[in-house]
Parts: sequence; structure tokens; C-alpha cells
Amino acid sequence: MRKYPIDLQDEEKACGAYCISMILKFYGYQDEMKKIKQKARLNQNGISILGIIECLKTYQIEAKAYQATLDDIHKNIQYPCILYMAYNDIGHFVVLYERNDDEYIIGDPARGLISIYQEEMSEHYAMHVIAITHVGRVPELSYQSYFSFLYQTFQSYQKHMIDLILKGLWISLLGYLSSYFFQFIIDDIHINTQFFYMVVLCIAYSCIEIIKTRMERIKTKAFISLRKAVDEEYVFDSSMRMLQLTHSFFYQDKGYIQSQLLSLFDLSEMSLECYERLFLDALSFVVFMIGMMFINISMTFLVVIMFLCIMFMAYYRLQALQDIHKNYLEAHFVFQHHLLELIENQFLIKRFSLLQQQRERSYHIYLDEALLKEKQALFMNQLQSFIQYFIYIFYGVIMILGFYHYQRSHLTIGQLMMFYMLVSYCIQPVMNIVNLVSQYKQMKIVYEKYKVFEIEPQLPQEPIKEKITSITLDNVSYAYGYQVPLFEHIDLTIHQHLLLKGKTGSGKSTLLRLFMGYDLHYSGDIYINDQELRTIQLSSLYQHIGYAHETPSFLHLTLLENFLCHDEKKIRYYLKSFGQEALFNMFHIVLSEDGAPLSLGQRQIVSLIRLLCQEFDILILDEAFSHMDAKLASKVMRFLFKNDEGKIYVMVNHQTKLVNKNVACAIIEEGRLRNER
Repeated sequence: MRKYPIDLQDEEKACGAYCISMILKFYGYQDEMKKIKQKARLNQNGISILGIIECLKTYQIEAKAYQATLDDIHKNIQYPCILYMAYNDIGHFVVLYERNDDEYIIGDPARGLISIYQEEMSEHYAMHVIAITHVGRVPELSYQSYFSFLYQTFQSYQKHMIDLILKGLWISLLGYLSSYFFQFIIDDIHINTQFFYMVVLCIAYSCIEIIKTRMERIKTKAFISLRKAVDEEYVFDSSMRMLQLTHSFFYQDKGYIQSQLLSLFDLSEMSLECYERLFLDALSFVVFMIGMMFINISMTFLVVIMFLCIMFMAYYRLQALQDIHKNYLEAHFVFQHHLLELIENQFLIKRFSLLQQQRERSYHIYLDEALLKEKQALFMNQLQSFIQYFIYIFYGVIMILGFYHYQRSHLTIGQLMMFYMLVSYCIQPVMNIVNLVSQYKQMKIVYEKYKVFEIEPQLPQEPIKEKITSITLDNVSYAYGYQVPLFEHIDLTIHQHLLLKGKTGSGKSTLLRLFMGYDLHYSGDIYINDQELRTIQLSSLYQHIGYAHETPSFLHLTLLENFLCHDEKKIRYYLKSFGQEALFNMFHIVLSEDGAPLSLGQRQIVSLIRLLCQEFDILILDEAFSHMDAKLASKVMRFLFKNDEGKIYVMVNHQTKLVNKNVACAIIEEGRLRNER
């Protein structure tokens, strides 16, 4: 284990999770990043100090948070510890590994291993530290590295990989044979050579190049087919697994989830590039080096030394380029997200004359991306020029040494030209391999995103075998992440229709979502009949409980298909009962994801009929009538209570006058629940 382990964060708000990972690695342990994020309750606001402490506790690592000066830390706290920093009023966690006088050795998830001096530390340290007080026996952890993932992928596509390796070997041998022809032509062709002999040599050379080109075409075609298969496994299968993840996964920004999925194309490309460099480029390099050794060993030794120099210089320059590229990708994502924000809020911007204000803000966001893009292009141009200069100097040295051996009759001119050609063939494979090594950190970060979409094995869960007749809450409390509880110590039994009331933001909708198993990170117990919610198969739960909320979503299908019911007669019956016969003529219209061109009230009608067409025991109606006019809402409500057929309705509705006065009512007030009647 490295003295100062470093993990680079894959998202802006995840610095706390990566600090936890660095602490674990420091003590010789490693766990999957997505598990760390789950345990620390990462959300759109990041991770709290309490979240870090509670997460470390699950690994038998005791930690405490203190307000302390830098001198207090140096005198009283054991290293490593986690510091809370502030950059431009934005909080950021880092790991402090060591202090040497005024130098602080910092593991920064955003910048890597860095040294910060007293002046900068005093400016940014926010006076909060998390100290490790005790490390117990950490439970057994499972971690799959990117290297083992590559090996598994190779095993899965072993036949295709071996086929590519053999094709690459043939291409390398043909390249060697092609360069040998030049040696033969230069050394053996002279003015008295018969023209027929020259023609035969030209035809033979052409045949070799044609065969080589055809082999390269076949290899490229096989590689494209392999990429298609790997893309399907990495990207498409991950997108399908995403649909099986818990609802809490989707609390994060949708644009970020989309970005994570699309980045898996990069994982596919980089992984295949890894195989190509390790097997094909490395194989070509070995073949050409062996060919050079047959010509002249001392010159080959010089070539090896020069290649090592090029590799080391290029590697360190490419490392810097990867850091720039990482910053560019982050800025690019921010700009993409901002564009979505502009599209979503275009009416708001026009309505409140915010165009100039948004233009200035948008330009700053755009400029961040544009400057990094320019910096990346200029750096790449400088790097390519630098490497080209070195390579040409390298060629000059090789030629001088070659002519020296030629004068001493150790080489012919043909052998010298063949040696030169073999060296030129090696340049690109060497640069490809160096580029691959420099990208390895980036590949590991992308691989962590791939693991986010893997489905964790679940503890055995039981289906619901009987009709649901009651929901019981026993001392239930809930908070977003490790924040102040939204509500706590709630006791409630639901066995009949219930209206849930409370001020905006009191937690009504959150409580209803808990009934659906959307987030199982609550304390206390929720019983469905006599089964605790955490022990129930969610797929079984969704067959018994229906849920409709204020803003329903739709599939990009026709209106009729969006009812998700094969019984058109039943659909028409409910539409007629609600006085919405006008929708009969819209069955063929394709809806957008938000339900346009339907009105907001019509969208809620469609969402409600979806539920009524199924045989649910309980319907959770969270502001499901809010966009309907009073007359329509009253009509729908009367129909529901008249035709409940033994169903239980649990409702949140600010139009309380529409609700039957005989319906039980509970109120959430200041985080507590009380019954009204």
C-alpha cells in the first residue's frame, strides 16, 4: 500500500467519499466506491461531516469531528485526518497526511497528492477536522480493480482477442518482410540486373503490401465488430440494469446520470484500446526490435535507450495533459447541464427579463469550457512538436551511427535503410503504449462509473402473498442523508382512507414515498400487513400499491399506449365516468415525456386511470388532483369513494374541501404527526 494513497473524484460533490476511500487505503483496506457513497448518504448537496463519521463507523473506524486550528491539529491529532476546506465559499474535503514545518502533504480528491504551504492553508482551512481515534478490525471487503475487469472482459471475448492477436502478428511479419525487400533492392539491384528480375521483385513487393493491407482491413473489421459487442455489454446492458436500481439512485441530477451512461462508451473504447496496445502494438514492437537485433545489436541497444527517454518524457507530459483533459470534461459537463437549464427555464428568463443576467452567467460557464479546450489543444500541439523534435534528433543519431558502421563494413546501405524503417515502424506503437499508461487513472475513474450500474446482491426477500389491509409505522424517522430529520418518531396505522395534511415542506410527500420503498434509509419500522417493508420484494409491493403524484411522466408512445392497459373498454369507461370523452379522439397522438400536448389536468386524469385499470389494494394519491379544476376534481373524488371496491386511498390534497368529511385525517406538524379525527 502506498504511503499516501490517492483517489481522484469522479463527480464534484463526491470529495468526502474519496477522502473516506483514501483513509481506508491508508490502513490497508479497499471497498467499492459506490458502497462508500451509499454508506455516507451522498446526495446532490454532497456528504456531511456526520455522514463521513457514520460511514467510517461501518468499517470499524472511530472518528470524531472537532473545531480546531492547524496548530491544534499538529499537537493533538494523529495523521491522517480529514480537513474541511473552503474554496470560493464552496466546501471541499481533503486528507491531511503529514505536516513538515510549514508544508502540508495533502491528498486532494480533485488535484491529487499536493503540497500546500502555511499561507494557503490558513486562507482555505475552514476550522473543521475529522480525526481518526481508533481503527478496529475492518470487516471483509470485496473490491474489483480495473485490471481484473479487463482480464474478465478478455476471458469473455477470448476467441475474438486471440484472432486479433494472430492477425496483428501476421501484419507485423509482413511489415518486417516489406522492409527487408527495400534492403534487398538497395543492396542487390544494380545497372546490370535483368529487367525481368526487377519486375518480379516489384510484383512480389506489391503482393506483400496488398496482403498486408487486406489483413489490416480484416483486422479493423473484426475490431469494429468487437467494439459493437463490447458497447452493447457496457452501455446498453448498463442502461437496462439502471432500471432495476433503487429509487434513491435517481435522486441525483438526471443530466449527471445520462453523462455517466454515455461515458461508458469511453470505457468501451479505452478498454479495447488497452487490448490493442498491449497485444497488437506491443507485439509489433517486439517483432521489429528482434528484426533490428538481427541487423546490429549495438544500434538496437541505442534505440532501446532512446525509446526509454521518449517514453519517460512523453509519459510525464501526457500526465499533465490528462489533468487538463479531466478539468475540461468537468467544465464540459457543467456547460451541458447549463444548456439544459436554459432550455427548461427559457420562459422564466423571458418573463422576468433575465436575458442579460443569464447571458453574463452563461458566458462565464462557456468561457471556462472554451479556455480549457483551448489550453488542451495548445498543450497537445506543443507536446506533439516536442516529441517530433526529439524523434528527428533521434533519427539523426541513428543515421550517423549507421553510416559509421557502414564505413567499417559492419552494415550495408540496404541494411541501414531497413533498420531506419523498422525504427520508424516502432515510433507509433511506443507512443500509443505511453498514451495508454498515462490514461490509466482516467480509465479507472470511468470504470467506477460503470460499477455504479451493477446490481448488488440482495438479502432474501419475501413477496406479499395476501391483499394489503394495513400499513403501520412504528417510531419512524427520516432525514435526507445525515441531515436534520425531516420528521421523527411517527406512529401511525392506516387501515382505511386517510388524508395527510401539513404545511409545504413538512414531509408529506416524502412519507408517502417511503410507503413505496423508494428509500429504505429510515429508522424505525414500516409494516405492510405484518411484513417489515425492508424484507419485502419491491416488485411484489408494486403489484399491490399504486402511486400517482402531481407531475406524472409519460412514455414516448401514443396516448392509448400510455394508459398501460390492454383493455380499451375499461379505459373508455373511466374517461366517460370523468367526463373526458374528448380524449377518445386523441388516442393516436404521440405524447412527449412530460405529457404534451395534454393539459396538466388531462395528464393527471391519464395517470389516475393507469392506476384504476390495475388491481391495486392501496392507491397513494400525492397531489394527484392539483391541476384539475374544482368541478372535475370533485367528480373524480366522488367516483373514487363510491367505487373504492375495498381499496384504501392515502391522499395528500390541498383542496381539502373536496375530500369526504368521513375520511380520517392526520397532520404532520414540526416533524411530528398527530391525528385530527
